[in-house]
Amino acid sequence: MAQVWRSTQVSVETKYLADWLVTDMLQRDNIPRDYAILVKQRADVIEDELSGPFSRKGLQIRNESRRIGETTLQDLLSDHFCQVAIAIARLGASRQAPEAWTLCTKALQDLRAVSPSDTTAERQVDSEFEAFLRELRSAMSTMRPNSENATVIATKIIDFLNPTEVARSYIQYASGDLLSIMLESFTMHLEESSRKAQSWEECVDFFEGTSQVPLMTVHKSKGLEYDTIFFVGLDDNAWWSHTPGDAEGLATFFVALSRAKQRAIFTFCSERGARIKVDELFQLLTTAGVPELDLER
Repeated sequence: MAQVWRSTQVSVETKYLADWLVTDMLQRDNIPRDYAILVKQRADVIEDELSGPFSRKGLQIRNESRRIGETTLQDLLSDHFCQVAIAIARLGASRQAPEAWTLCTKALQDLRAVSPSDTTAERQVDSEFEAFLRELRSAMSTMRPNSENATVIATKIIDFLNPTEVARSYIQYASGDLLSIMLESFTMHLEESSRKAQSWEECVDFFEGTSQVPLMTVHKSKGLEYDTIFFVGLDDNAWWSHTPGDAEGLATFFVALSRAKQRAIFTFCSERGARIKVDELFQLLTTAGVPELDLER
């Protein structure tokens, strides 16, 4: 299913979007991360526009294009080291995390160069991991989440994984400074998440954004899928460089469309800009039978 939402005021569009999200989540038993808000550029501007209406409906938006150290939040969350490290943090905060356990044990076998047929070595790695988790859980149980304690926890996890072994085991970290960037950003984001949390489990949830609606540029959405995507800002200002037949622009448009598993909703607000340069994109939607809904009717 696809739709175009049309309005003349940003305030009308953002309120409608927040109301619609709350209703749809309740009706379909979805969670915030089943949805994504995509933009062509300037995610920070759309974040500012949506934050108020979302907050009033009890929703949280998370700009995953924003920078954390020398990377973006989206790149940090998709980084393999970070995924393993935060999975360990989740196991430290909660014993009920089977997916995290599977991810971590597989990664540790890679890091410790364990052959899949070497069951003795596998048991040794599992034993090593269980011993570390006992130590980690003990530490987390005596520390409340805050910036200082988050740094301690991050350091324990990083030291256990051993950056030297990480660089040796995964080709993406073998050269350059990617790993050092991710180590620093992992610690920074854990510190930031801890400041909002009452428990370590909640801290990990904030880190991963489990209860927040992600906002990102179309470029950063490549390879991801969501039940429903909202492409906010299909207008000339956001698409200032677009010309009819522009291959790059058309590719961006179809990347956004293909992120949706069930529904794609495009929004146009005349307060943001006209729809002359992007007319061919609207024509594509019209030809495909996509209806336009006037939010102010």
